[in-house]
Amino acid sequence: MTLMGPGQRLTIYIGDSDQWQGRPLYRALLETLRSDGLAGATVVKALAGFGAHSRVHTASLLRLSTDLSLVITVVDQPERIQQALLVVGPMVVEGLITVENVQIVQYRHRGSPELPRDRLVRAVMSRSVATVMPDTPIDEVVRLLLQREVKAVPVVSRDWRVVGIITGGDLLERGGMSLRLSIHRDLTTEELADQLKALQESGKTAGDIMSPGPVTIGENATLDQAGRIMAAKELKRLPVEDETGKLVGIISRFDLLQVLAADGIEIAETAPRQLLSGKSRATAGEVASQDVPTGHADTPLQQVLDELVASSHRRVVITDDTGRVVGLVTDRALLESIEPEARQGVMQRLAARLPWSKSRAGVFPADSIAADVMVTEVYSVLDSASLAELLREMLERGVKRLLVLDAEGRMVGLAERKAVMKALYSAESCC
Repeated sequence: MTLMGPGQRLTIYIGDSDQWQGRPLYRALLETLRSDGLAGATVVKALAGFGAHSRVHTASLLRLSTDLSLVITVVDQPERIQQALLVVGPMVVEGLITVENVQIVQYRHRGSPELPRDRLVRAVMSRSVATVMPDTPIDEVVRLLLQREVKAVPVVSRDWRVVGIITGGDLLERGGMSLRLSIHRDLTTEELADQLKALQESGKTAGDIMSPGPVTIGENATLDQAGRIMAAKELKRLPVEDETGKLVGIISRFDLLQVLAADGIEIAETAPRQLLSGKSRATAGEVASQDVPTGHADTPLQQVLDELVASSHRRVVITDDTGRVVGLVTDRALLESIEPEARQGVMQRLAARLPWSKSRAGVFPADSIAADVMVTEVYSVLDSASLAELLREMLERGVKRLLVLDAEGRMVGLAERKAVMKALYSAESCC
């Protein structure tokens, strides 16, 4: 893209605490300008200033006010600036907007920026890796995972070569663990002690339950290669080896998505590689999974629990009579919110998700309903959001999945990090 000649500069002065429909106003303005195809926009935060109310705002640590001024500047062709004004003008309820004529001397755009092929895995990987030996008792494996707040651990030989990997799935399938690892973090001290004691009494070790021969990657491989491998094999992480085959780090799907976002959101937007199913311009709605169980606020809690246990998404979306999303029930939220006497029953039902459990017992009184436990703060994106916007929202929220809603607030589906990776990388060219 090239711009030269007469242009206009649009300048918007707002406060950094200003909101638009529950979101920071500057973010809403940027997204609007971007979706309208403006050449670019810059947000600058002021060191000090005052506005219509004559209150001095400053970044000084010795002053209490932190509601600093933000200045958004956009330069583009005059007709595009005037068109943008029609949209962003009404969004600035309080602030200042100016337009000036400028002469554009130079503006060039690469068009399709490439993934960071020149960046190596070793520059991003975590070098502090939790590891276990094949003879490590399984209860110690779980303790380590909980202590390090990680969900997988490489199994290494005494010469530090990776011989296996243990994930939460391995612990459930072969280790006999009855609850997901993430739920263990919400157990009481006594409940956790019981879980660990049962694992200890099984006598199993890391070598008994690990997945042998895990996929690894060299520290000098590129991030692009790592991403394609993870997308094609649906892996959340890769152990990293040096040239001699010894473990030197680990790189995760989250690490890679962070790089994609940090290196410029346009990487995801322009989708430089061959994308699965031709989804180079895929939206959040197109990559969202639609098999998400739903209920109403007055749905019996026992029914919600049954739906939750039966779903791989580990959540039930609560809607009103018009289909608008009003809340969410997850297994962790359920455990946190119920009375102590119901916890054991809920844990048994959550364990019933596992194939060897036959538990179908009722847990809640008949008058318990979804509204009693649902959370009403639901993170979501619009179905029209680009993959870049979806990724950015996931990273900023620190979540693995987001609800995707239409413009009326009705659920379209659930978008996960895995779906974003699949849409960004080609499986065909992998490995």
